[in-house]
Amino acid sequence: MSARRAGFAALRSRRGSASAVVVMVTVLLAVFGVLALVSSYSGYKLAQRHAAWTTDYYAVDAKAEAALAAIEGDLAVAATTAGDVSATGQFPTLAGMALADRVPEGQGTVLEDERGFTVMINVGDAAGQLIRMELRIDFRTGPIPERLCRIVSWRQWQKPFAYDENPGDVWGGES
Repeated sequence: MSARRAGFAALRSRRGSASAVVVMVTVLLAVFGVLALVSSYSGYKLAQRHAAWTTDYYAVDAKAEAALAAIEGDLAVAATTAGDVSATGQFPTLAGMALADRVPEGQGTVLEDERGFTVMINVGDAAGQLIRMELRIDFRTGPIPERLCRIVSWRQWQKPFAYDENPGDVWGGES
């Protein structure tokens, strides 16, 4: 019976249980630490991409604003030279020549109808950020208006999200 009691006493012994708890807590802290590092690195990379995107966007936006200002300046010169902005005067011819000079080949189109011009211009780098402006220049009678063209649309385009070149542990679909 004494051997039997010794066996039960050994089963009830709690020696080393504190060490096991300490080891488990240490492993859990290490796992959560690694997860925190991976999460913060992902946030850092995302913040870098957002900063680069924002910088590119405002650079292209500045180019588009400059193109708009140049077009408005050319139209003001054409209107002043023609004396009015009517469809029957010299304004359509002068404005059409100015727009043809200002809109680069392959980066936009100028459409003329009986009421005015519709101008569509792509500004920026087609590989990254791009702004597509659509402007309307109307023929009018009466005094020359302060703004000769109005913005119909101002759309931003960017190339699709590029994943890392190294897919890492992402399964590619092959067996």
